[in-house]
Amino acid sequence: MKLFRLPLLFATGLFSFCNLQAQSEENPWQFYFGINSVDTFPTGASGSGALFEEFLNIDHWNITPFPSFVGIKNYIGAGFSLGTRFSFNKIKH
Repeated sequence: MKLFRLPLLFATGLFSFCNLQAQSEENPWQFYFGINSVDTFPTGASGSGALFEEFLNIDHWNITPFPSFVGIKNYIGAGFSLGTRFSFNKIKH
């Protein structure tokens, strides 16, 4: 599992900065999808340790194996967009 951590962090960083597209009157629609995760490991104020103590330990993360969020946006005009997003995740432990 440790060999999987570095490529996962690299891919997450790479793909999080590659989504640069402008919406305009000629290109009013934007469709997007991606992956989200939930970390249910207790830290901080609950007295079990320091805040963000095990934050980068992906063994505690719950990640779905397929794109877990989809969304759509539409350019309204005058620099404003209106959109929605649907997200799904399973908590296993």
